[in-house]
Amino acid sequence: MSKGSVENYSFVSIKQLNPAKLCSHDYLRNNKKFIISISNDYGSFNLGLTHSPCNYGGVRFWFLCSCGKRCTKLYLKRGAYACRQCQQLNYMSQQWNKSDIPLLRVRRLRNRLEWPQDLRAWPIYQKPKNMHWRTFSALVRELEKREQERLQMFIVYLKGMGIW
Repeated sequence: MSKGSVENYSFVSIKQLNPAKLCSHDYLRNNKKFIISISNDYGSFNLGLTHSPCNYGGVRFWFLCSCGKRCTKLYLKRGAYACRQCQQLNYMSQQWNKSDIPLLRVRRLRNRLEWPQDLRAWPIYQKPKNMHWRTFSALVRELEKREQERLQMFIVYLKGMGIW
């Protein structure tokens, strides 16, 4: 059974909360750990926060997970917020099959070149505005290489199915 992916769950991020605006410097100096209360469509939750000093001044805020780890995001699953490891979540890219990776690389390159994702169409495409010609040429060469890789994987797949 595969794990759930973080893309499918609600989360709260330190960047969303911006706790620096909620706490004064005196409060932070006296309290290393504190609790804040948040409310959303799923209910009210008390979340633990801590902070650590940065090298050039200021502080960095962290959530405290129930496992004791510091993290920047907590995910809502089974009615509780916890870190990715506690909720047994991973990223969608970790669940891909090895045979899907060449196609995904092709799609990323086509997206970067601002070309349509329809792989059946092969008209001549233009260089995106504000992209250097050297970058454009390198991306096109990389795309051609990844297309060959994708087609080879597809042939292996067809041979495995007994179609080729």
